[in-house]
Parts: sequence; C-alpha cells; structure tokens
Amino acid sequence: MQAYQASLQFNDLTAIEISGGSQTTNMGLAGGAFGLVGAAEGIALAALVNALTTRTMTNTYVRLASTDAEVFLHTDQLDSAPLRLLLSPAVVRMEARRMSPVRTSPADELEKLHRLHHSEALTDQEYALAKARFLSDGNS
Repeated sequence: MQAYQASLQFNDLTAIEISGGSQTTNMGLAGGAFGLVGAAEGIALAALVNALTTRTMTNTYVRLASTDAEVFLHTDQLDSAPLRLLLSPAVVRMEARRMSPVRTSPADELEKLHRLHHSEALTDQEYALAKARFLSDGNS
C-alpha cells in the first residue's frame, strides 16, 4: 500500500469524529457437569479456557473534515476514549471557533452606524468620523 502525505489546516477543520474501539472475545464456554464436584470442575475448566483464549481487538477510526476535504484515519493501538482525550484540545478550539460571533458584512456595519446616528446616539461629527474610519480600513 502506498502512503500519501497531506496536510490539513486546523482553521479549516469543521469536524473531528471518533468511532469504533475495542472488542474483547473468548471461546464463550460455560462449564458444568453432574454433581457438585463435576459442576465445579466444569466451571473452572471453562473459565480457564475462556481466560486463555481472550483476545482484545482495537479498531478506532477518526474522521477529520475540512471545508473542502475529509480524511479517515485508523489505529489499532488506541481505544476511542484515550484518543478522544488526546484530541480534546483540538475539539475544544474548533468548537470555540464555531461558537465565535459571526462577522457582519460591511453593509451591515454601515447600517448599524446609520441607525446609531439616526437615533442620535452619535452626533453628526461622531458619525462622519466613524464612517470615514470604517471606509478607510478597506471596508468599502
């Protein structure tokens, strides 16, 4: 299998999803026999066989989505809970960025200035100065 290299910019991430995890299996034997001693021996033997055949398989998947791509990653080394803890700072920053105030358009900002002036919260001079400053900042 050929390895590919790619980079995702953190600011472009829109989702981090973690799924899968560990699954433990064994022979699934249940012991028993006739009589109290036979039942005890059968249960002990079944428990021993189950303990010797217990296997844990880990298949954890991570989906990173950005504004124009998505990447799927797989690990058989980390369960989903520890991986979620490792990625927690990135998830928190992404959620904080998502919750940040939406930027308004230049037209909305000019409308806001106009309303403030119209309601006499800004004087003619303050309005003219704020509008000139806004337009000189490259918002026209």
